[in-house]
Amino acid sequence: MHGIEGFVTATTTAQSVCARIAERLAHQLGQWKVDLWFPKAAKLQYDENTDKLNLAVPSEFVARRIGKQFMGQIQLAAEGELGASVELDIQVRPELFDASPRTGPAQQAVTQAQQALDAKAPVLSRAVPSSISRPSRRPWNLRYKLDDFVVGPSNELAFAAAKGMTDPTQETHAGPLFVFGGCGLGKTHLLQGICNQMLDQDKDARVMYVTGEAFTNEFLTAVRTNKIDGFRRKMRRLEMLCIDDIDFIANKQATQQEFLHCFDALELAGSKVVLASDSHPKFIEQFSESLTSRCVKGMVVQVHEPDLATRAKIIVALAQRRNMLLNEAAIQLIAARCIGSVREIEGALTRVHAMATLIQRNGQSGPVAIGPAVVNQTFASERQTRVNRIVHFDSIADVVCEQLAIDRNQVNGPGRHRDIVLGRNIMVHLAREMTSMSFPEIARAIKRSSHSSVVAAAKRLAEQLKKDESLIHPATGTLMPLSEMIERCRQAIYRVG
Repeated sequence: MHGIEGFVTATTTAQSVCARIAERLAHQLGQWKVDLWFPKAAKLQYDENTDKLNLAVPSEFVARRIGKQFMGQIQLAAEGELGASVELDIQVRPELFDASPRTGPAQQAVTQAQQALDAKAPVLSRAVPSSISRPSRRPWNLRYKLDDFVVGPSNELAFAAAKGMTDPTQETHAGPLFVFGGCGLGKTHLLQGICNQMLDQDKDARVMYVTGEAFTNEFLTAVRTNKIDGFRRKMRRLEMLCIDDIDFIANKQATQQEFLHCFDALELAGSKVVLASDSHPKFIEQFSESLTSRCVKGMVVQVHEPDLATRAKIIVALAQRRNMLLNEAAIQLIAARCIGSVREIEGALTRVHAMATLIQRNGQSGPVAIGPAVVNQTFASERQTRVNRIVHFDSIADVVCEQLAIDRNQVNGPGRHRDIVLGRNIMVHLAREMTSMSFPEIARAIKRSSHSSVVAAAKRLAEQLKKDESLIHPATGTLMPLSEMIERCRQAIYRVG
């Protein structure tokens, strides 16, 4: 590439690195800008031992112009090649450049500009430093930190494992950390938190957070542009590699093979690997046997749906960030209704806040006080939007039986076992809420000769809900709020229609 030779001064590997950085810079700025400014006017010097990149220039004029116009692009090109943030210094080193003047148009332009500047300002009121440093920055948008992670029984093992990966006293690991679980349960938070923790401990740590899709795209781009060596060098020099949604590469044989080699190289170098997926590695379809075996070699941990207490803690933490003021009753009500992922809780808080703002349009500033009335009104409006969906009693009965692990024939029979009675009562409650069935119609649906028992069941369940009772869940054997059992059934019914 024209102009690259004058831009680089180094030897062997360092020279090759500088040449590739210069090529990236030419792609960013355009070759004409590289030819105008850099040949014989700037020289890159890369120190492999300290990962420091120096840009030597012949005068303070050139230092000022490059520092003002091109510092960011040079930094970006360097980080793109080296795979991590790098310290970049611009140094005035006239002894590295030819003393004889050049007569080319590019050099004439530089010389004339420098002479004009010197003529206008022969004495500078503020000295320009001979070394212009740009502070290092984190190359990814890592939003989450481990300190912000809400820990509960559903995720405490995964959190402990994540903290262990950042412990500087643990120099060796038996294998990678593999975190799996449903969507919105905190896997991304853990992976980004690990990277942030490593960078907090050492701002120059070579860490990377990337999704499986981004890893695949970068690998394929490197293959197409014949830069696979640079891709491999970038990945295999890392101290920590975190890949989210690793199952994305499941049906991509070439990408899997490349990642497998990268995996082995990092492990051999003593680096750490953290992976995340929706499924256990053994159950990811079209995952190669070799890759699966390496994933299960280390620690495989699952994050589950948060329980009621953990959901309440999450709501408190999210509400504080949004400057929302929730009383305890409102917190418990939201926690009982949002039984799935953290994203569901975030969405509920957004809607509750919007409802509170709509109700309290009185110009008050600061946190909006929110109680159970606002929460109930929010959920009631959501339920109203689903009225047009026709729900059949058979769907309600099938879902309740599945959720509580009971037999429908027993529900329709004379049995009085605690679990059967609970299932029967929930069916009656949801049928009254989600259908237009009368008590006699519900009684016939569950094979009752008189509707008086159905009326009694509805009243009994309403009293239990008013008292916010917790009962033993028939399927799990754990204590669970009755409101949560009903909400789980309700959401499952809406999913199946």
